Amino acid sequence: MLNSGHSPAEGIAEEVRSGRADPVELIQATLDTIDDLDRDIGAFQHVCHDDALRAAEAVRDHPERNHLPLAGVPVGIKDSVDVIGSPTREGTEATSPDAATTETPAIARLRAAGAVIVGKTTTPEMCLSGVTHSPLSGITRNPWRLDRTPGGSSGGSAAAVAAGMVPIAIGTDGGGSVRIPAACCNLVGFKSARGDYETVGYEDGWYGVTQWGPLATTVADAAVLHDVLAGTDLRASLDAEVDSLRIGHTERTAPLVRVDHQISQLVSSALTDLTSLGHELTDTTPATSATDTVSALRRAAAGIHHDARVGTITANQLSLVPRLLLGVGSTLDRLGEPNEATLEAVEGRMAAMFNDIDVLATPTMAITPPAADLGRDGGRARLLWKQRGFTEFTSIWNLAGFPALSVPVGFTDDGLPVGMHLVAPPGAAHRVLQLAAQLENLRPWPRTASRGDRALAN
Repeated sequence: MLNSGHSPAEGIAEEVRSGRADPVELIQATLDTIDDLDRDIGAFQHVCHDDALRAAEAVRDHPERNHLPLAGVPVGIKDSVDVIGSPTREGTEATSPDAATTETPAIARLRAAGAVIVGKTTTPEMCLSGVTHSPLSGITRNPWRLDRTPGGSSGGSAAAVAAGMVPIAIGTDGGGSVRIPAACCNLVGFKSARGDYETVGYEDGWYGVTQWGPLATTVADAAVLHDVLAGTDLRASLDAEVDSLRIGHTERTAPLVRVDHQISQLVSSALTDLTSLGHELTDTTPATSATDTVSALRRAAAGIHHDARVGTITANQLSLVPRLLLGVGSTLDRLGEPNEATLEAVEGRMAAMFNDIDVLATPTMAITPPAADLGRDGGRARLLWKQRGFTEFTSIWNLAGFPALSVPVGFTDDGLPVGMHLVAPPGAAHRVLQLAAQLENLRPWPRTASRGDRALAN
């Protein structure tokens, strides 16, 4: 029988459309796999057993089933996104356990495409960390190495895909929260450009820095999921001829942040392979500013305060760090909401570098995936120190609002996945997808960790 977790989403949809696979049997097998594997991994906060089977029946009986782009494909949704019938908890007891009664039209679009939502995936508390553990859901573990984190804050989505529970999942990205888990879990993680989802009812969160994005095991699956959600046609670009591109490369880091040597080697090797296809490689330096980090943190704090103000969280039930950020957000709120001018200034500054290059390539992370329980039991200072290694290459592109992608480039000697980060200016998202697809063809990666392999074992 078709394996819903280890088969690409495009392949699953084709099997269901043709009638060769029964979506109800497929989803039941998916739910059984989640029940079996998630005891070790902790990727799901809530599993929609009954709703998922009903949705699968609807796909099986759909009169236009052979036209559904994601027919019968099981999908995990990050637990910061409302899904009717499931609670939205964001890793904290400060949120309501009641099921959501509304959802964004983007999720309705996902259902209309034939996808079957099987559950809500775990997040760190209020989506504020690069390590996914929380007071609500406990520790989420990396399927490639259970002692390591799958990253954050879309760590549950990444772990579910990497373990072969689902072929695709949705994350949100406010500073790297799709791309960091992708790098930690050997996945493709694509952050949309600012505004991509506004036409289907989602306005970018945290005052403009948070965008949605797919996590997948193939570039094509990431493109298809994005197209369904955003109403774009990026998947078609993967079948088009690719022009020679000018790839700018940098490993410039913040003071005291150094890129792990093996990460540097793996990224350099991947870029060498791309130049063999005719692309031009050059050194470059993004025009970042010391104020960018402050601007990003202000938006995060203001976003949390906004959630508290509109009544979706109970402030006194938050743990220490989110509560402190809530206090900062409250103070900043008296100064007025963060304005668009700051984002426009960053966007203009970062756009200038693309006068000389077509795509920017960096490591996704400066560090390999750290311990799954990093920051617990009084280790918050150590976690905060590590955060720069997580976000050094990713967070500026949330402020700028540019499309960006993490693609697998190999494993370290001790079996830890490494990702390369590709960025393009607005309107050129197809470039990062095309380069990633070329890399996938040149050096295919193991798509999932599976029981009995080195995966799912310490």
